[in-house]
Amino acid sequence: MNYSYDFTDKQKRELEKKEEERMKLEAQLHELHQRSEDERNKHTIISASVPSTLDILKMQAENAGKLFERQNLTMVNFNLPSINRNFSRLQAGVKIITAFDEYVLEKQVGQGGCGRVFLATNSENDKIAIKFLDRNIGKTKLKRFKNEIHFCEHNSQDNIIQVIDHGYFALENYEYVFCVMPFYEQSLRDKINLGIMPETAIKIFVGLLDGLQYAHSKHIIHRDIKPENIMFVKDSDIPIICDFGIAHFMAEDMVTYVETKPTERLANFLYSAPEQRIKGEEIGPQTDIFAIGLILNEMFTRNVPQAAGYKRILDCVPDYGFLDNLVDQLYKNDLKERLYPETKIKSELKKLYEETYIGKKFPFIP
Repeated sequence: MNYSYDFTDKQKRELEKKEEERMKLEAQLHELHQRSEDERNKHTIISASVPSTLDILKMQAENAGKLFERQNLTMVNFNLPSINRNFSRLQAGVKIITAFDEYVLEKQVGQGGCGRVFLATNSENDKIAIKFLDRNIGKTKLKRFKNEIHFCEHNSQDNIIQVIDHGYFALENYEYVFCVMPFYEQSLRDKINLGIMPETAIKIFVGLLDGLQYAHSKHIIHRDIKPENIMFVKDSDIPIICDFGIAHFMAEDMVTYVETKPTERLANFLYSAPEQRIKGEEIGPQTDIFAIGLILNEMFTRNVPQAAGYKRILDCVPDYGFLDNLVDQLYKNDLKERLYPETKIKSELKKLYEETYIGKKFPFIP
């Protein structure tokens, strides 16, 4: 089967603009819902305008879908998330108590269609992050959350997020389930926007390979690798792979069974592999490999390959142009043609580096 993804720059800008508009609107709504009842009454005109704004954005999303259809694509995860007003109850100062610790919320630091992430402090006044889901979100999403918590609690690897606590919380007749994780101050998106030194980019890439190698050895496919799901302690170059919420778990690694229907679309379209864009197509560990190939190129070029003729590393950082050879081996339409497993990718990276810099030992792999 032949896949074609010839996005024009204009089309990509249009899609990115629509996503930015949606996220901005969600942030405005969240801020509005956090205000007191008296303050909300002063903003009835703003509140009344929200449905029409949402209708406009929904229409724009539908138009984006038609754009994808013209490219013979299945659009991935571009449906406008519902604005869950229940999360407005989670405000600064709210106390969350578990069997062995208690946490005080400070502010929301992340959000998605299914949940919210808050910065909080524990009883030792350490900063941590708490991810909340509405308890009534639906059985499938609750099962995914349960599997995510189980994996991240019971598996320890330097490049995989750790869940350190979890529980159930009720507030004003609203119910939530949550997990507690270390708080990371920076994402890979932040680092890319600031600019990454070439050697640092290679170190990060090797860390991602290490994390995925561990996950894949446990029969887990992440399915949503992107810069926003890769976090760092401040001033650290050790990547932490987060958000296993839509990961694919083999039966023996699941604490609860989740059926992925052939028509179910998961992951962010920008970093999704060709097999994720086709309904019912089989995925594998190489699906994650495709995404980190795109990320390797982006760390050097700030460009995500989406078609032939994309910006290459040689064009931006000539001394590291040898990496284009590696990107080419990961950026393949056919899952079976991608370089894999991670040990082969590391060996190829080491070989290309040492062939380019004669006499210089590759510093990131023994």
